[in-house]
Amino acid sequence: MALIKCPECGKEVSDKAQSCINCGYPIAEINPAGSVSILMTGTGSIPFQMYVLDMETGKELWTGKCGEVARFDIDKETEIAIVDSTSKKKPEKYGTKAIVRGGRKYEYKTVPNLFSFKLVITEIDVIDSGK
Repeated sequence: MALIKCPECGKEVSDKAQSCINCGYPIAEINPAGSVSILMTGTGSIPFQMYVLDMETGKELWTGKCGEVARFDIDKETEIAIVDSTSKKKPEKYGTKAIVRGGRKYEYKTVPNLFSFKLVITEIDVIDSGK
């Protein structure tokens, strides 16, 4: 943990704080590094092998199955793609993409879409994996 100056009020505050304790300025917005957690509800109850890839480097950030929580660290705001084993070779075309920030929680889920469905990544407050 390091102390930084709040851009709003100038007081010292932890770089790990979600917001300034003095004025409420959102510190997490200026510090995109840290741990990311994604609840992989994804495509239902079938435990597919899933991957989280860094779109800039192609690096695998996490490997696991649907129903698990993907946890990985990043040092900056990062564009990711979530793919299964069949779409791993072309994440730019078949992956579900999002930009994630450290210290945040997300959910990867299926959302009904008129006559079919789509997979989305949304930021959430709490991860409850039901376990």
